Amino acid sequence: MGGLVQNGRLLGCNSQSRTDPRGNMGSSGANYDGAEVKVLVFGDSVTAQPADNVTYPLLLERALSERLGRRVSVMNLGRDGYGMLQMVDLAVREIPRWKPDLVLINFITDDIDRDRFWRTEMTIDGQARVFTTPIANPAPPPALRIDTMLLAPGSSQAWCDQISLQKDQGADPILARLLETYRATANATSVKPALWDLDYSLAAETILHGDPFAFLWRRIPRSTNPRIRRDRYDDARLVAGMKTLEHYGVPLHYVHLPIYSEVRSGSYEPTLHKAALLADFERLAGRPALKNLAHMHVASADVDRFPVSQYDHAHPSPFGMQAYASSLTEMLEHAGALDKWIGRAADRQTR
Repeated sequence: MGGLVQNGRLLGCNSQSRTDPRGNMGSSGANYDGAEVKVLVFGDSVTAQPADNVTYPLLLERALSERLGRRVSVMNLGRDGYGMLQMVDLAVREIPRWKPDLVLINFITDDIDRDRFWRTEMTIDGQARVFTTPIANPAPPPALRIDTMLLAPGSSQAWCDQISLQKDQGADPILARLLETYRATANATSVKPALWDLDYSLAAETILHGDPFAFLWRRIPRSTNPRIRRDRYDDARLVAGMKTLEHYGVPLHYVHLPIYSEVRSGSYEPTLHKAALLADFERLAGRPALKNLAHMHVASADVDRFPVSQYDHAHPSPFGMQAYASSLTEMLEHAGALDKWIGRAADRQTR
């Protein structure tokens, strides 16, 4: 169960999210081993996060099955917070395991400059906590971890439904503890950059880190979404991973998904930094990413139905998920990615 607290108030909770038997979000990937067409979809929480336990990979599975006239299974390998680096890392590991016929690495604009991170659960002072850390360590030190979310073991859907309707929520002990924990966490991570510190050396930082202002990034408060600061990836693991993906020989497409604000405006909205990184990624890939927005047909009267809620414009509602499924099917057909199955389906219908 997940809930949203904003400005000290509990706004509501959702207990409809479930994992499938493989631990992936939602219920896609059914009968994968026996499917005629096997598809892996990698992405971030836009791909992973269900609404009413439905994800767009599940709807894509249905749309592709209908379009191809074949049993299609789409496995949802979306992971909360992943950026381009970790999507490629995960694809390198999982493609040999599942032997798919088609692979999609679906990213949103915000994923382009996300750096690698890890999540880990630890018990601190008798309290279970989930941390994000930039190092692959199950027990990172305090300076290299930040709370990903706050856990409330005493909560329930019934409690949430009751509290969210109350005008005065201040007396509730569970919410009070959450707010107290949040304040303490925020204070612990509010380290201010110090320009004239003793360890500042433009020459040393340039030599050691390739960035004269690297010392500043070390003092900025830690984030649950670490960012790449430079306009090029310069990441040997990414380069090796992309070459490995090509070596696998499985048809693979990098797909730029639009979120609500971009669907509404009709254009992608990268910063100059993200645009430079995307150009670098496409250079490494040797081809441009597929632009899903060109195939997104949402009437202006319906565009506000795209986001999951008024508080969360990044993730799609069931309506938005259906728009993704339909547009991805059209986009893949337009790109020729479905040609061999469409041809076989037509031959079978002729016979």
